[in-house]
Amino acid sequence: MSKIVPLPIKSSAIIIKEQEDDIRPSDPVKANQYMLQNMFFKQDETGHPIPYEFTVGLDEFKKHGLGLYLYFKFLECTIYVFLVMSIIASVICYFNSTGNGLDAWKNLNLLQKLSVGNQEKIKSSTGTEYTTSDIQDFYNNSQTWLSTLTWMDFSYTLIFILFYLAFSYWSNREIKESMVKEKVPANFSLGIKGLREDERDPNKLKGFIEDLGFKVKEVKLAKNYSNTLLLHKQEAELKILIKGEDIKAQFPDYDPAVKQKYMKQLLEIQAERETIIKNIIGKRLRHDEYPTLMAFVIFERIGDKNLFIKEYKANTNYSVFQTFCCGKKVDDKYLFRGNVLQIIPQVDNPSNINWENLEVSSSNRFLRQILVGFGVFCLMIITFFIVFAINVVSKYSPEDCEIRDYTYENTQKWISEATTASDKTQIQQCFCMNLSLTTLYADYFNYCSDIVYQYTGIQALQIVSAFVILIVNSLLQLLIKSIVIFERYQSLSKKLSGTLTKLFISLFVNTALITLILKANIYGFKLSYYLSSPIPPLQSAQQKEVFPSDFNREWYAVVGAAYVNTWIINIFSPYFVDFVLYPIKNWLRKREALTAKIQRDLNRLSVGPEFNLDLYYANLLNTIFVTLFYSSLIPLMLPLGFFALAMHFLVQKFLLLKYYRKPPSYDEALHDSVFTLLPYSIIMHILIAIWAYGHPYLFPSSSDALVENGGLLDVSKDSIWIRISNSSQLSILGVLFVIIMVIKYFFINPLAYLVKICCDNQAVIVDFAQEETYDQIYDQISSIQLATYEIRENENYKDLVYSLDSDQRSPTQRKSEEERVPLQDI
Repeated sequence: MSKIVPLPIKSSAIIIKEQEDDIRPSDPVKANQYMLQNMFFKQDETGHPIPYEFTVGLDEFKKHGLGLYLYFKFLECTIYVFLVMSIIASVICYFNSTGNGLDAWKNLNLLQKLSVGNQEKIKSSTGTEYTTSDIQDFYNNSQTWLSTLTWMDFSYTLIFILFYLAFSYWSNREIKESMVKEKVPANFSLGIKGLREDERDPNKLKGFIEDLGFKVKEVKLAKNYSNTLLLHKQEAELKILIKGEDIKAQFPDYDPAVKQKYMKQLLEIQAERETIIKNIIGKRLRHDEYPTLMAFVIFERIGDKNLFIKEYKANTNYSVFQTFCCGKKVDDKYLFRGNVLQIIPQVDNPSNINWENLEVSSSNRFLRQILVGFGVFCLMIITFFIVFAINVVSKYSPEDCEIRDYTYENTQKWISEATTASDKTQIQQCFCMNLSLTTLYADYFNYCSDIVYQYTGIQALQIVSAFVILIVNSLLQLLIKSIVIFERYQSLSKKLSGTLTKLFISLFVNTALITLILKANIYGFKLSYYLSSPIPPLQSAQQKEVFPSDFNREWYAVVGAAYVNTWIINIFSPYFVDFVLYPIKNWLRKREALTAKIQRDLNRLSVGPEFNLDLYYANLLNTIFVTLFYSSLIPLMLPLGFFALAMHFLVQKFLLLKYYRKPPSYDEALHDSVFTLLPYSIIMHILIAIWAYGHPYLFPSSSDALVENGGLLDVSKDSIWIRISNSSQLSILGVLFVIIMVIKYFFINPLAYLVKICCDNQAVIVDFAQEETYDQIYDQISSIQLATYEIRENENYKDLVYSLDSDQRSPTQRKSEEERVPLQDI
């Protein structure tokens, strides 16, 4: 049997007589009924809705959609996995904190000492020069710690890989069990293309299939509306808004400009529709007169459907060899009006279909996706330079201070001996940076005031930049969700998956990659300097900047420590704001509801906002990716990631139960998209780890590579191959994981497909006496979602179809009867 999954539907509560209530004067009783139906409640013994307790188990979420259950289950399991990984990372943080590699930046940021850059520097046994013994001891110690570090990283990376594989297996099993237990229309249905456009009678196709020996429940035809249905959809919503304005006009504080705006938009849509009818369709058509696009067939039993697919394909899908060499041809009984039909085994549930988008061809949708992708890319470029500029403005690159005895007397002596103003400023800065905060403010505040103000200003700018990034990401999310509509997805699940991918990529670039690019200096190649060349002010600002090399000690002190501060704000502030502001938003919403004049507004204000699963999945995925991306450089990222995920889980669960409106019954489409992207987080983590642990400035590949450099020990630049060999454990793990992915996608999946084809060729035995019929489970299905592909019974479209048919009236009739046309809020 082909894979058929329960797809997301519009909650049955959302469609309770909206067309009757939306454009009437507000009624608190109806609003309360609407609230009880649309909030995330359960039913008590008497059938009345009651709120869930916060301690409710996640299994209860399964009743509201497999996708919602998989989301919270994945989040819960990820928290436990990150807890174990954080324990290992905490050991690394402790040993990093015992080093002295970043003593020159003592008071820059306390978090810097937890990074890998704080590894021990070489120590001189004589106090002035480095002996051969000093060099050998430093090399031996660095290799010992490098081995320990890579093995620890190997351990928690392997734990995450095993978690990924185990959860993939478990979730696939849950999905398959759900397919068996949860009967949905798509289980019994298939799509058929290849019909003639003038096909009008679905009963002919039903009779054709039944003549082949298969029982059919119903056949419904989908039409090609040439975009008129989409325009009717927009027209209907505008009419609802205009009727609502007519009711509001009875009150003294009414603003007529709002209705005028709606009327202008309505006239534009109607003019566009008339143009399509005149130039493309030629004349006004009733709904059933539009060209037929495809058919949806619901069989009486799932076995009927599967047998029909096998038999029809076996007798019509002949290869070229079978046709020309063996002389096989299609039997006339398998031809419908002289044509071989194209079978689509997997279709969406009726409630999940965007009927107005079915007419968009694959090539047209591909072009739309290219345009949307280009638009998202342009948005990301704009936000990239906004975030880029903020980071450049808030930069801070202190000079590397020599390790000296920075007493006040010594400092004054060194300043008097310095020959340049910059050297004098640097010595004063180093003295002030090495003071404790207590001593600084008690004894030397006046002397260090300029440096204190500079440092405080830089820290404030970094905090502001973090919030700017947060605001930019929020605006980008709104823009992406808006332009994705242009892609004209055929179903809600595909639209959500496309939105998720675009949201995640934009978040990851803004929060992780920009910071890395800003200070990147890979063997002299400064990417940010070249990217800022079109904007001279940005480039000139960076000319004064000393770019840290890739992951040397200065990078950890300047970039890494500052990034931790920024990341803390970015990962915690959204959830903190949601949790803290939710009672205020709730109060404001209820207060606004007291002044609502029409039922549409009162209903909207009686429930919370939408639970945007695609947005929350994107934020969750971004947290995992960024945490793993930087965890090798800054092990503290793993404990921070653990706390972020824990807060994400607690806040989202609480708000879902107490604040958000009931979400649609999501399927596993978003979960599948996430697990398609997740392996890249592991690959990027391993690549960054190999590059960081192989850095010759921290972990020289040999004692011979050590050289004298201005009185301080430094190392020569090693080759990329030496970097890989320095992190041999992680290199091997990375190769093994890539091999696993290659085997999975290029061998196991194709092999499973071949096995499926071979099994499909075997005879299928169906016990029709034991199998439930569609009629037997119809009441159960219809109580949850739409159970037919008849568009006239779809709450979202039935009034639009009526409106299509009502266009057959004369202009005079339409004008006089306009107010009686039933309307539907989309």
